[in-house]
Parts: sequence; C-alpha cells; structure tokens
Amino acid sequence: LEDKDTILNIELLKKLKNKGYNICIISTSKKKYINKLIEKFNLEDLFEYIISREAVKEQKPSKEAYEKVLNELKIDSKTCLAVEDSNRGVKAAINAGIDVVKVNGFSMIKEEHSEKIFNMNNFAELALILLNH
Repeated sequence: LEDKDTILNIELLKKLKNKGYNICIISTSKKKYINKLIEKFNLEDLFEYIISREAVKEQKPSKEAYEKVLNELKIDSKTCLAVEDSNRGVKAAINAGIDVVKVNGFSMIKEEHSEKIFNMNNFAELALILLNH
C-alpha cells in the first residue's frame, strides 16, 4: 500500500481537510484493519468520523452507515459527496440522499439514479477538481 498513488491520495486528502472539507470513512472493513492503515500512514487527525462494519447492524447497500454519520455530524445529505468504489456503496449513498463519485470503474446502477452518480478514473481526479473550487 505504499505505492505512488497511495501517497498522492493521502496528500490530496490532507489538502482537502485543510481546505475545510469534513472527511469521513464509511467502510465495510473491520475496525482493526481501518485502524492499522490509519496508524501506518499517521492519519489520526484526518478523519472527522469513521464507521466500520461493527458500527452498524446493516451493511451497504443499506443507508444506515451514511445516516449515522449525517446525524452524528448534524449535516444535510445535500451538502455531502460520497466517494465509492463499489456498486453496493453507491447504492448506500444514493439511498441516504447523497450524490456519489464512483472511482475505479463505472457504476452499474440503474439509469433512474444516473444524475446522482459521477464516474471518475481515480480519487486524484476528483480531489484536484474539489481543490480548484
């Protein structure tokens, strides 16, 4: 996990955080694996909120994890943007009323939700757009 893309993505996340974006993790991974990565890359101060698979009863595509973060941070879904790499994650964000950027491939979600999904090749492409706005 220490390739050039990972290092670039971490630097871009830090710049987004410095620009005022709230950055959260909503993952179906176990908390111990998420924590290992956070510790490995010294990212303890980067994330506003972290949801692991243990923190919710229902996994993606359920909207439970997204709604938990929205409620905890007291933010409106219309002010959020989810970045997902799986169709299950895309569905979860849409079900919570959040627009989604699907990275690393194209979403196979039905066209009725196509206005809520933006496809990008990688996270860096998205981060550069956000940093320039």
